[in-house]
Amino acid sequence: MKKRYWMCIIGPTDHDELLSGADAPMRDAVQDAFEGVTWSRGGHCYTGWDVTESQKEAILQVWCRGDESSEAILPLSADAQQKGSGA
Repeated sequence: MKKRYWMCIIGPTDHDELLSGADAPMRDAVQDAFEGVTWSRGGHCYTGWDVTESQKEAILQVWCRGDESSEAILPLSADAQQKGSGA
C-alpha cells in the first residue's frame, strides 16, 4: 500500500492580525475532516502560520513536478517546527 499525505496551502494573511491560538480551529477542522474521510485520526498534522512565500513556492514546485522520488527539505524556524508539531 502506498502511503499518501494530503496537503493544503491557504493564504496569505496578515500575520500581525492573528490572535494567539489562531491555528487550533483550522487544525482541528482538518483533523476532523480527515477522520471523516479515512476513518483514521492520522499520524501527522503539521500546521502553522509561519510558512514564508519562498517556502510555499518550493513546496509548490515539488508538488507540481509530481516526482515521487523527490523530497523537499524546507528550512523551518524552531518556532515553526514547534507550532507545526501541534504543541
